[in-house]
Amino acid sequence: MSSCAISLKKLSPENTTAAIGVRETDPTIDVNLKTFSVWGNFACTSALGSLGLPMELHGGSFSGTYTVNVESLLTSNISQVFLTNWTVSLLDSANTVLRRLSKTLPGNTAYIQDNILGFINEGLFTRINSDYYGLGLYFNSNFTGMGSTNNGIFEDRSSLGDAKSYGNIRITFAKSEAVL
Repeated sequence: MSSCAISLKKLSPENTTAAIGVRETDPTIDVNLKTFSVWGNFACTSALGSLGLPMELHGGSFSGTYTVNVESLLTSNISQVFLTNWTVSLLDSANTVLRRLSKTLPGNTAYIQDNILGFINEGLFTRINSDYYGLGLYFNSNFTGMGSTNNGIFEDRSSLGDAKSYGNIRITFAKSEAVL
C-alpha cells in the first residue's frame, strides 16, 4: 500500500501576490454573472376551467434564486438571455412546496427576454402524456434583474396518467432583487 504525502508550504509575500494576481485574472471566472432572488404571490382563484396544480396554488407563493450574465442583458442586440442557474419553488397557501423549476431538473429552462422573466418545465412529451408548465413574470421594459410587478402568470398544460393538470393562475405580485 502506498501513501501520498502533500507538502504544504507557507507562501512568501511574493508568491502570495502572484497567487492572488492569477485568481483575479482567471478567465473561468465570469464577473458579469449576478445572482438575484425572486418571490411573489399567486391569486386566490385560477382561471375558469383550471384543474390540478393551478387550483392548488390558490393564495400560494413562489420563491427562489437565479443567476444571469448581466452584461448580456445590457446588450441591445440580444433579445433572449438564458439564465446560467436557477431554482424556483411553487408553494401552496400552507407553504408546502408543490413543484420546483430548476436547472438541475431535466427539461427545465429559464430566460430573460425583453422584460419577461420565464421559468419553464418542458418535461415529458408522448402521445399519451405531457408535462409542461411555466412561470412568466412581466416586468417594465429594460428589465436587468431588479424590479417588481403585478403582472405575470403560471400556466399548466400537464397530463400525466390520471393526474391531469390544466389552466393558469395570475401572479398578483412579484419582486426580483440582487443577492448581496
